[in-house]
Amino acid sequence: SMRGEKLDQAQVGLGDFLSAIKGDLERVGMVQFSSSVYNVIYLDELGDNRQVLQEAIDNLEAGGDTALLDGVSEAFTRLQKEGDPERINAIVAMTDGRENNSYISLRTLLSRIERGSAVPVVVFCIAYGEDADLDMLESMAEPTGGQVLQGDPATIRQLYKILSSYF
Repeated sequence: SMRGEKLDQAQVGLGDFLSAIKGDLERVGMVQFSSSVYNVIYLDELGDNRQVLQEAIDNLEAGGDTALLDGVSEAFTRLQKEGDPERINAIVAMTDGRENNSYISLRTLLSRIERGSAVPVVVFCIAYGEDADLDMLESMAEPTGGQVLQGDPATIRQLYKILSSYF
């Protein structure tokens, strides 16, 4: 369902987001998902992985089901292992659909996020189109102090500024 204009807009927005992060010391990773989680690009300084991230963005493809919760869970786990409590630790979850293929349940994921962690994490959700499950996205973002935003290139371009204002 991300085919066509939605995917094109997401790629442009993500590329702009990456370009907005000027320093090479910021650490960014990426977790892709469809029917399952795949192509995990581990958290690393942009000086080392900016090109790998841009190539992954350029090569995004639509297909499969929506394992959104598994994707957020994987990102949360990575931040707990590799994150730095002295830095901004955020997950940006982008979807245009409804969760339909994760192993983890929303309740279990929320329990992990809400019970606290060694590395505080804020979850931002980007909803593309009418099919995105806003209630689920809000239940992931709200307990962390994050937001749910409508998906378009302008929103994603502003996301780095929004993230910076949180800390």
